[in-house]
This record gives sequence, C-alpha cells and structure tokens, in this order.
Amino acid sequence: NDFRGGVNVAGGDTNGDGIDEITTAPAARKTTANDALKQIVVDLSEQRLYAYEHGVEVKTFLISSGLPGYDTPTGTFQISQKIYSKLYSGPDYYFPNTLWNMRYDGPRLLHGAYWHNQFGKRKSHGCINIAYPNAEWLYNWAPIGTTVIVQK
Repeated sequence: NDFRGGVNVAGGDTNGDGIDEITTAPAARKTTANDALKQIVVDLSEQRLYAYEHGVEVKTFLISSGLPGYDTPTGTFQISQKIYSKLYSGPDYYFPNTLWNMRYDGPRLLHGAYWHNQFGKRKSHGCINIAYPNAEWLYNWAPIGTTVIVQK
C-alpha cells in the first residue's frame, strides 16, 4: 500500500484484466448519509456531465463519450470502484498514468483525459473522458455508490 494525494492506495492488477492499477482503498473515505443524495447525469446528446447534490446542480462541464462503433451505453449505474491511476491501452492507443478513474459500468469508467482537449466531441472507446481539473473534482466529490445516469 501507498499514500498518494491524501488517499491510501493499493497497487497491482486489482481486477484481473492484466493492467496494473492504483486503487483507492475502501476505507479511504467514509460514506455519509448526504452522499446518497449525490447524482451524476451524463447527457450524450450534449456531451455534458451534470453533478447534483440534494437535487441541485453543483457543477457541469463538457465530456467526450464513445466514438461511433464504441458507443457509450445508456442506463443507470453506480460508481463501483475508484482508481487513482490507470493505464489505458489498445491496438491504436497507449495512455499510461491516467488519473481520476471511476468505474461505473464493467469496463467503462469516468476518467481524466490528458491526451486531448476536444471535450464536447465524441473521442473515446466507450468511457467518459473528462478534463483533468473536472475529473479531479468529480473523483473527490463522488463516493463509491454514487448513481450515474447516462442518457441520450
């Protein structure tokens, strides 16, 4: 275990996908009753994320969702894992040390993206790309269990 950015983290291949990750330890932040009143809504037609607390919008910003053929699925999900740093790689991309990752739908995550600045346009392989300052804010604001609604 390691201590980074004020959070206790554990390294290694934590989900069996062959990729080393740095995962926020479950005890790093206690969930409170107010956390259940937080909600993230991603509007794919607007390429925009909305963060709500007690039904009031507290922040909104542009995102980049999946390219055609890598469409970001719609539905209601929950953040199931927070990963401080993660490697994303495939046949045509390699992005090491990507920060502020929040798994919400199997292989799909909300995460920071340092490799482009075209938020508001579809750019990803199905994940939701977020500019680093917004991704850091969201990562610190939303606990595991936060509802994520992805809609068209």
